Amino acid sequence: MRRYDLGKNYKTVFFIGIGGIHMSAMARLLHESSLRVAGSDKKSSAATDALAAIGVTVYIGHDASHITRDIDAVIYTAAVPQDNPELARARELGVETMERAKALGLIMKNYKYPICVSGTHGKTTATSMITEIFLASGRDSTAIIGGILPSIGGALRIGSDEYFIAEANEYFDDFLRFFPYVGVILNIELDHTDYFKNITAMRKSFADFARIIDPEGALVINSAIQDLDEITHGLKCKVITYGFNDADYTARNIAFDESGFASFDIIYKGAFYTRVSLSIPGEHNILNALASAAASIYASSATGGLEKSETINGLSSFSGADRRFQFKGAINGGAVKIYDDYAHHPSEIKATIDAALKIKHNKLWCIFQPHTKKRTRELFPDFVKSFAGADNIIILDIYNPAGREENDCEITSLDLLDGIKKNGQTNAYYFSSFQEAKIFFKERAVKDDMLITMGAGDVVLLGESIISG
Repeated sequence: MRRYDLGKNYKTVFFIGIGGIHMSAMARLLHESSLRVAGSDKKSSAATDALAAIGVTVYIGHDASHITRDIDAVIYTAAVPQDNPELARARELGVETMERAKALGLIMKNYKYPICVSGTHGKTTATSMITEIFLASGRDSTAIIGGILPSIGGALRIGSDEYFIAEANEYFDDFLRFFPYVGVILNIELDHTDYFKNITAMRKSFADFARIIDPEGALVINSAIQDLDEITHGLKCKVITYGFNDADYTARNIAFDESGFASFDIIYKGAFYTRVSLSIPGEHNILNALASAAASIYASSATGGLEKSETINGLSSFSGADRRFQFKGAINGGAVKIYDDYAHHPSEIKATIDAALKIKHNKLWCIFQPHTKKRTRELFPDFVKSFAGADNIIILDIYNPAGREENDCEITSLDLLDGIKKNGQTNAYYFSSFQEAKIFFKERAVKDDMLITMGAGDVVLLGESIISG
């Protein structure tokens, strides 16, 4: 059994918010080593149940009594308030406390070749694609993914100490605590406006991320990013670009089938590399595939390189991660198909709708749950335009995660509805409850209609409720 060095000789680690997708994966990873792991969450879930089943001590609810003197370190997320009783008790006892990102960075240092995938959109998909490529190559990689990847049975795969594949989140500058051998920047657009004041501040963080990449490693970056030289200038590592134009890795001879799945040639520096066929829809996933291929090819060169067939098989075997254009089921005897997507940023909404439009259907319905008031307000002009192509739009109340923002932000879903209608899409509606939206949709959906539930909150439950009846 291997032991993870977290900078000190820890024996017992406690996670506050252990049910989160990254936190539960880290807890399991440390549990599988020689550390004793415990943790708490405000409610039980499939993740907490799974941890308890393998012997992790899990408390439901937060209480200072959970923090005992034998605990060496407490790991918490940025969403945990500073007055959390467990966090306060740990500090009172002099127990070391660290945010999730720092802990993940310390775990990452135990690996020879960390691959860190950053970007405003697409991180989970690209991280999953890279994981699939490494699985196809037979390399025993470790991966922590921000979604459920069916081929590994969850968000975590535990492998050897060579390759570590992980998402690198820009929120709160988390990714600056990592140690990438290969870093990927998929795109840079304004988001997390409760932390980043403007796009300039956001671009600076991505530039800082590029500068912490191992000098022997590489930055894989989208050539379409504006003022690319501001991000890449002066880097000691190799810079590899990808995109539809003027890039090291490009795609040509693109074709879509009736499911919206793309086939295309990968071109490297003007020469044919191979042809691949994806098993997920959307033009944006061609870019994700190019980034994933470029990162995998470079990283694997440290241990012998990839066969072209391994790239092909890895990309084609990826059929999507949980909540990324995920087919959930159908109603009316299979006549109306229902999908779910995590899209909560205008660019993500647009990409999801564009992908849906490449699939044969009658009317396209979108049920959108905005995520945080501040994001809705700051990106409002883009939100109202992002639903182009949808035939019917249902807007739900804004989802506000606990601890993320104050309630003094003056914007509502009715404002968003009004903006969408003024933009020319009159078939837009607002409902204050899931049940009202469910009844409205089910009464009007007809044969070959398609529904996508979208948002980073709990809107997925609405789609599941529609399917279950």
